[in-house]
Amino acid sequence: MIFALHGFLGLPSDWEPFAGAFRDRAGAAIALRKWDLYADAPPSPPGAAPMRVWARDFCRRVADERAARGPSGSAKPILLGYSLGGRLALHALLEKPELFACAVIVGAHPGLTAADLKLQRRSSDDRWAERFHGEEWSSLARAWGEQDVFRARSRAPGAIELARREVDFDRASLSRAMRAWSLAGQEDLRAELADARVPTLWLVGALDRRFRGIYRELRVDLADSPAHAFAEIPDAGHRVPWENPAGFAAEVQKFFNQVV
Repeated sequence: MIFALHGFLGLPSDWEPFAGAFRDRAGAAIALRKWDLYADAPPSPPGAAPMRVWARDFCRRVADERAARGPSGSAKPILLGYSLGGRLALHALLEKPELFACAVIVGAHPGLTAADLKLQRRSSDDRWAERFHGEEWSSLARAWGEQDVFRARSRAPGAIELARREVDFDRASLSRAMRAWSLAGQEDLRAELADARVPTLWLVGALDRRFRGIYRELRVDLADSPAHAFAEIPDAGHRVPWENPAGFAAEVQKFFNQVV
């Protein structure tokens, strides 16, 4: 089973185009479990690292689901995470690596290293949290989509447009998620990732200049770890799976053919 984690201002339904798209080495379809992140973003306990807290609970629930399936659930689950969901997936992978067969991480940051960048990010995320709590929806959703990281995007045939309707979200949950899981509060995971042994595929869009740079540096940091592989998806910006669904699915399936 694939546990798929969406990004911020994403929905579990974003993954529906890929239900049944991936198969194991025997040719059997791998079931897709679409996880709702907003239900998991309560205020963090005092002194706790919110993403570590989330990862512990998530791993427990994944293990419980696997056990409940009995013999049919004997295969280790797979992690798939995009952007915020990718950062959360990394924490789960590091929390309980023996639980997972492999992971696919799309456009996710391993962690800021400079204190000034963390301060800037905290300020930015706090402003977004306030805006998501009560600002008029259409202009807010448009402003979110016009951020620099999303500007270089593909209009390739087959691209999927993701609708973002206010009725599909709980404003308070969005605001909590923005604050609780801010990149400003995330630890730098590079050292832990270098020691990881779970096969992990890092995907980035060829048009995503920011994350191509981040992944190039990360590739150097993880060069001595055979568990990590990197690939660029052509005709895609930051929203890789939906800007080039066929290219994304093909690269993921190639990875699964090697490790699942």
